[in-house]
Amino acid sequence: MKITDDKISEMTRGMLSDESILFRITACFFCMLICQLIVGAIGIIAMKLTDDPILGLKWNQLFSASGLFIVGTFISSYIACKDWKEHLTLNKPSFWFIALAVATTIMFLPLVNHLTYMNELMDLPDSLKSLEDWMRENEDKNAKITEDFLRVESFGGFLLNILILAIIPAIGEEMLFRGLVQKGLFKITRNIHIAIWCSAIIFSAIHIQFYGFIPRMLMGALFGYLLVWSNSIIVPMICHFVNNASIVCIYYLASDKVEALEGFGTNDYSIIFISVAVCSILCYAMYRRWKISLPFEL
Repeated sequence: MKITDDKISEMTRGMLSDESILFRITACFFCMLICQLIVGAIGIIAMKLTDDPILGLKWNQLFSASGLFIVGTFISSYIACKDWKEHLTLNKPSFWFIALAVATTIMFLPLVNHLTYMNELMDLPDSLKSLEDWMRENEDKNAKITEDFLRVESFGGFLLNILILAIIPAIGEEMLFRGLVQKGLFKITRNIHIAIWCSAIIFSAIHIQFYGFIPRMLMGALFGYLLVWSNSIIVPMICHFVNNASIVCIYYLASDKVEALEGFGTNDYSIIFISVAVCSILCYAMYRRWKISLPFEL
C-alpha cells in the first residue's frame, strides 16, 4: 500500500489532539527543543565558519530562534491540533484594527521607557547583594551584545538585523506565547485574563533581562489583549515587529541620538500621562469594537 503525502499529513495533523493537555504541553516542549537543536546546529556551523564573532552570533541567533520559535511552534501546533490555523488564530484582521493596534504600540513606548527606567532603579536588600551583582553583570553583558548587534553601517547589515531582531521574534514569539501558551493556559484556567498575564510573565522571564522585566511583561500583556480583541494573531505580530524594528531603525538611521530617543518620556510626566491616556482610549475603542462584533472564539 502506497502512503501518499496527503495520507501522511492526515495521519500527523492533530495526532495528539485527543491526549491530555499536560501530555500535549510536554510533547510540544520536547518537539520545540528538538527543532531548536536540529535547526540551531546549522547556526553553530555558520558561526564556526565566520571570522567575525558578532556576525557569527547573528547567524547562530537566526537559526536557533527560527528552530525554536517558528519551526518548533508550527510543528507543535500541527501535531497537537486538528485545525492548527484556527488554534494559532491565523485570521485576516481588518486594516482599521491594525492601524489602531500599531498606534497603541507606538503611544505605549514613552510609558515603556519610564517603566524601564524605574525597573533599572530596583535595589535589592543587602542580604541579596550577591544576587543583585550577578543580575547587573548579566544585564550589562546582554546590553553590550545587543548594542554590538544593532550597530551596523551597511544596508545589508541593517536588513539582517531586521530579520533577526524584528521579523523572526515577531512571528515566532507571538506564535509561541500568544498562539500556543496563552491559548493553552486559557484551556486550563478558563479565564482569559489569567491566561494573558501568565503568558506575559513567561514571555518576559524567558528573555532573562531582569531590569526590563516589568515593561516587557506589560508589552506582552498588551499583545495578548490585541489577540483577543482582533481575533487574529497577525495583529500582535505586526505590533511586535513595529516595536522591535523601530529600535533597529533608530540605531541604523540615528545612532547618535539613540540615548535621547530611548529615554523619550522617561522623566517627563506630561508625556507619560499623554501616553497612558491615548493608549487607554485606543484600547477602549478596540475593546468596544470587539464587544460589538462577534466575540473572540475561545
